[in-house]
Amino acid sequence: MRHNLRLPRPNEKQSVVQLVTYIQKRKTVVGTGVTIPTKYWDKKNQRLKTPTDELLALQSELNNSVQAIVNAANQLTILDGVELTPESLKDAVNRVKDGKEGVAERVLTFNQWVRGFIEEASQGGRTNQKGQAIGVATVKKYNTTLSQLEGFSKKVWRRGLRFDEIDGVFLDKYRKFRADQGVGVNTIQKDIAVLKTWLKESYHRGVHENRGWEASFFKVKEVEVEHVHLTFEELDLLEKVSLPKKNKMNNEVVAIHSTRDLFLLACWTGARISDVKRFPEIVSEAWKNNGGKCPEELTFVQSKTKSPVTVPVLPMAARIIKKHKGQLPTAPNEQKMNLLLKDLVKLAGVTRTFEKASTDFYDKKVKRVNVWEEVSNHTARRTFATNVYQMGVMSLGELMSLTGHESETSLMKYLNVTREDVSKKATAKLRAAFGG
Repeated sequence: MRHNLRLPRPNEKQSVVQLVTYIQKRKTVVGTGVTIPTKYWDKKNQRLKTPTDELLALQSELNNSVQAIVNAANQLTILDGVELTPESLKDAVNRVKDGKEGVAERVLTFNQWVRGFIEEASQGGRTNQKGQAIGVATVKKYNTTLSQLEGFSKKVWRRGLRFDEIDGVFLDKYRKFRADQGVGVNTIQKDIAVLKTWLKESYHRGVHENRGWEASFFKVKEVEVEHVHLTFEELDLLEKVSLPKKNKMNNEVVAIHSTRDLFLLACWTGARISDVKRFPEIVSEAWKNNGGKCPEELTFVQSKTKSPVTVPVLPMAARIIKKHKGQLPTAPNEQKMNLLLKDLVKLAGVTRTFEKASTDFYDKKVKRVNVWEEVSNHTARRTFATNVYQMGVMSLGELMSLTGHESETSLMKYLNVTREDVSKKATAKLRAAFGG
């Protein structure tokens, strides 16, 4: 690649050195990233003049930078067969400077491209369909899926994936790979949804021509599974159940009591577990601001959505806050809480069972399970939303203002009610409003 070097600011004390070349009859300027003192520049010989130690070091740095640009051009055209354009050269140089794999996206394997995509997302360089920066939780999900993809490539595919290989056959093999790990259908389908996002994004960036993401085999359809919620009666049983104060070693038991109280508080406020963990601080501040008494409401910014919400402190929630005099216990880690909750609900005497659609990849039979087996931290938020809605005291929109959901559709997923239940309630309210 024929080129010249120039100083864009020759009349100033210092200037960066630029490489100038012509590609497809278009003048192309690429910065070398090396700044030199202009008085030592030898324009005719394209190098620094005086060979002092400092200038020799600068000259060496400049030589390396220019060679890296030339190498990037050669990599594109000779090794990767990519057309050399001003845009492809500049992109290649930037990729080399940023330490990315490959000098062009289109020569990367699917695995390599995904790694770069996730890195960009984690640094705020990517946005979702709403134009918002991709959040930490999404990046975490991406990394989890990538980890599985890497394992699949190594154990099943035996090499990195090419974009043109991602089709129905690939998905069938991937689903079986995940199913053999004991993972449920819905978890596998979430993986497929992420893979679809990656394939679609890379297509729109001109990396490949595989439109498989539009095909029927990429349509993600999860198994509709009923998620449990606890009734008012079951919450009462949980609140009143007698819990051991000491273990067999005569040590004080703390975690099970903390889990029960924080879970119940979440059931009466609809808070996510991420916010429940902050409740000791939130409640303590509200207690203090209310003159050392139980507050009538709690106002806080939700950790997930970053939106403010105000929830009333209902009598049941007030009992828990008063019990601890505004100083709630610290929540155990989520995994431990989930295990303790199952024991707690079973100990409370909740014997209800329900039919649950199977998410097992190989066994599709409907199963009857105990409610206590399905309870988790997330059950609290569903419990609040379902119980309050079933009381018929507020609309979906009003309930959304308490739960912080962004749409009625997302809220409906939390309610253990059907569309028919919703329409029946609406009809009853309308008849009452018009005198029957």
